[in-house]
Amino acid sequence: QVLEASAKGAAIGLGQTKVVVDAATSAVNAYGAENLSGGAAVDVLTAAVREGKVEADRLAPAIGKAIPVASAMGVEFHEVAAAISAMTRTGTDARTSAIQLRQIMQSILDPSRQTERALRELGIAQGELADQARERGLLSVLKRLRDLSEDNEQVFADVFPNVRALAGALDITGENLAENEQIFHALANSAGDTDKAFQRVQETASFKFSKAMAELKEAFIEVGVAIAPLVGMLVGLMGF
Repeated sequence: QVLEASAKGAAIGLGQTKVVVDAATSAVNAYGAENLSGGAAVDVLTAAVREGKVEADRLAPAIGKAIPVASAMGVEFHEVAAAISAMTRTGTDARTSAIQLRQIMQSILDPSRQTERALRELGIAQGELADQARERGLLSVLKRLRDLSEDNEQVFADVFPNVRALAGALDITGENLAENEQIFHALANSAGDTDKAFQRVQETASFKFSKAMAELKEAFIEVGVAIAPLVGMLVGLMGF
């Protein structure tokens, strides 16, 4: 299933099949096949490339940096991809976006003393944000923190003392929040996106030409296999 979905992903421009397979299998292994299928993982990657400002061959290897922490705290794969996709729209590269996202989640999953003090100031109990991220999603957590710290920007910074985590959190919840919410929604509803894109690609002249050339090449191979014994016999008779 992963190979079939990844081959379609490669056909619509997600990069080499090997790269797509690597990203999809990493996600499936992290979340478990019972929770995330290979097809669903590729659908999410397809939507992330479409919604963001990132090339697939950059996204696929980068996203693996955030997956282990995300799966550990119950943040779904489509939110991981959505967050990275959203950050790339403001010019952050995929690798940096993935690292920033990982730091955001680590701040929530394993808060420092500074973070715990800031959360208490906001009236948030220990472990409450991690539970919310698991039950209602990471974006809901970030929006809640921004709303609570609206009158005190320093508190928000204290929640994310790691500069990369802070940069990512501000990026997602800043002026582009409304657009980013749409990205999160699109990736949460990305089922079937790869097949839809693949069907559109099949209608293009370049795809039909590539398919025709592949079929022609296969035909030549079959002909070559068929006449090989005859060629060998003729060569032998001619004394070469």
